[in-house]
Amino acid sequence: MSGQLNRIVSALCVMTTCLGVGAKAANLITPTNAGFETDTFTVAPGYVSGNFPITGWSDNADNRVGINPTTVSNDFGNNGVTPQGSKIAFIQSNGSATTLSQNITGLTAGNNYVLFYRENARNFGGNNANASTTLGLDTVVSAHSVAPVQASPTHTLPYYKVVGSAYTATGTSANLVFQNNTGPDSTLLVDDVRLYEYAANEGVVLNNSFEWDSFTGNGYSTDGTNGPITGWTSTSLDRTGLNPAGGSPFANNGVVPDGSKVAFIQYNGHGGALSTTVTNLVVGKTYQIDLKLNARSGFDTPNVTITAGGNTLVANTAVSPVGGANPYKTATFYYTATAATANFSVANVSTAGDATLLFDDVHFTEATPAWNTKQWTNDATSGVMTGGLYSHAYNFGSGGNAPNTTINGILFRDASGTTPANNNAQLGGDFTLGGGYNTNFGVDTNNVTGSSANLAKSFIYESSAATAGTLTLTGLLPGSFNKLSLYGVAFDPSAGRTATFTDTATNRRLTVNETANGNDNGTIINYFYKADNTGTLTIDISALGSNSYHLYGFANQVLSTAVIAGLYNTGVNDSGVALADNALDTHWRLVSTPAGAVDIAPVVAAGSAGFPIPPWLGDTSASAWITPANDTNGVPGSYTWQTTFNLDNAVAYITGRFAVDNDVTAIILNGTTLLTNPGSGFGAWINFTLDSGFVAGLNTLQFVVNNGSPTGPTGLRVEFLSASVAVVPTPGALSAGLVLMSMVLVRRRK
Repeated sequence: MSGQLNRIVSALCVMTTCLGVGAKAANLITPTNAGFETDTFTVAPGYVSGNFPITGWSDNADNRVGINPTTVSNDFGNNGVTPQGSKIAFIQSNGSATTLSQNITGLTAGNNYVLFYRENARNFGGNNANASTTLGLDTVVSAHSVAPVQASPTHTLPYYKVVGSAYTATGTSANLVFQNNTGPDSTLLVDDVRLYEYAANEGVVLNNSFEWDSFTGNGYSTDGTNGPITGWTSTSLDRTGLNPAGGSPFANNGVVPDGSKVAFIQYNGHGGALSTTVTNLVVGKTYQIDLKLNARSGFDTPNVTITAGGNTLVANTAVSPVGGANPYKTATFYYTATAATANFSVANVSTAGDATLLFDDVHFTEATPAWNTKQWTNDATSGVMTGGLYSHAYNFGSGGNAPNTTINGILFRDASGTTPANNNAQLGGDFTLGGGYNTNFGVDTNNVTGSSANLAKSFIYESSAATAGTLTLTGLLPGSFNKLSLYGVAFDPSAGRTATFTDTATNRRLTVNETANGNDNGTIINYFYKADNTGTLTIDISALGSNSYHLYGFANQVLSTAVIAGLYNTGVNDSGVALADNALDTHWRLVSTPAGAVDIAPVVAAGSAGFPIPPWLGDTSASAWITPANDTNGVPGSYTWQTTFNLDNAVAYITGRFAVDNDVTAIILNGTTLLTNPGSGFGAWINFTLDSGFVAGLNTLQFVVNNGSPTGPTGLRVEFLSASVAVVPTPGALSAGLVLMSMVLVRRRK
């Protein structure tokens, strides 16, 4: 989308849809002298030629570029309110194109960058500026006409906001060039230059934490000269905005999640929605969507509907105030991209009263979901496997309404009452319920049939959803793979039975609306995980509204494991034995070098050839070093080493160790960076663990290695210590040996 311009005229026009980048707490890169406040020019009219070069910036015409105001005049900056500080840069064109540029450093290759700045034009002879902007080799703001924001010498309206299309860095620096193109005597005014950085595995969402604007008054877009929120489109500018502004009448409780501002959508006679176009998505990849939610305190409760790419993530669900200095509530969903862009919308769908929704910190991140939901109608859809191994299986509800129930041969124990007892079979797993889960409901008539009807007959719920509930499983087999299933039924058609379920150890989570499948219909929430060394799992259940999520029962299935086949250490043959010096490793590939993309087999380096072994780690039969050339030498820069393997499902776990010359800057699985800068050094091993990001089918694992200056030896050595994938047993295939199941150590070649 290079060259697409998104200009927001805060005072006079409606904002167009903007391109941007979504990531958590986008890193702000501020160019040197970004507000042009460093220098004071004393010679009118402010040209560089009569003063001195602008600090941090270069130009191609000293007699056409400069700073205003000077100490004696403001000939060029003769209209509009200076965006930052008291000075602006001007770029005058008079028969030839004029440029102002700066080399931006500190970039990361592969990351995305979005340029934001303010622009205006000198009010002179009716001549508009004709501006464009490049970053690196990309045109990020296409050529466009820039008119003065107002007549000279009036200074009451803001400059235009300009947002460039996303730029993907190809190195550690890029030249930023502002250009006023050929034309009559016209002058472009520039100020408040910013660059926002987002990780390579993020979808592109502009202004995801609402820090790019400063609003006044009550914070409505229609107050004063506020205008639309940068990067977002509003259906009702008089009901949407930012807080704090002149005050904070809407964001009157809770701690702002990221930065100092949040967006609000008020219903008062009519509501509204805020939406943005998410870009830089990869078709077929799944993204974890996270945002923080809250509500104005002391007024009516808002209902929210959230969509992505036309898919409804949650509909008409209540959001209650968090109160005091409590954190905002987290909502998490998963979306699989069907195109490179997707519309993301947050709407206040309240229909009465005065209700205001607050939200902040929106981001899309590539992920492999550990959670999913399924509709539950009967035993066949219960997910309970005949012959499966279950550490826990319990039925919740009031006394006499949560009997021992057998579904597909698995006994769900009676755990009725407000303090359910721990009394399970098979592996004897225990549990506790915490928070407000201390109230039972009797008989719930619904649409679930078969033996599952007994599980769906009664439930336990929180007497107050203000405090998060918890479900803690104990007695799990450390290191085992498991599937936790939580059973719920839509109790009534009202909004508000939506909660975020979070593994407190890993922070993996999902937000679920219990009424999503319709009133009286069942929903199963499944979570695939690996038990930690304590054998304990705690799930936090945080309701978005004032009504709790009803729990009818749960089951925990223990899954068997298998060694991941086809995963080889570096520098070995098909039998897992280290290769000789200068042999080619056929299990790994070198896919990029400082010169660009390649696809070549790496060269094995052994101690028989001498330097650099030692000082590199010495030979063993289990692995060997791989390098880009027979002499092990490489030019400075980044090298990407890659191997692939297949999995039957996405629940897997790998531990290993590496040594490197000079640094591993990233370990990437299926395009998602799992570890950033995990270590450096060629004389000792560095351990690593991969427990997410796997997919069913072909998996691609990459190690990104940096070779420092000058040209010299570079290489990578990797050993996998354990590599296991979960296996869901077929009916009747279990044996007593599964009870003693543990992580299977991979053979030294894998």
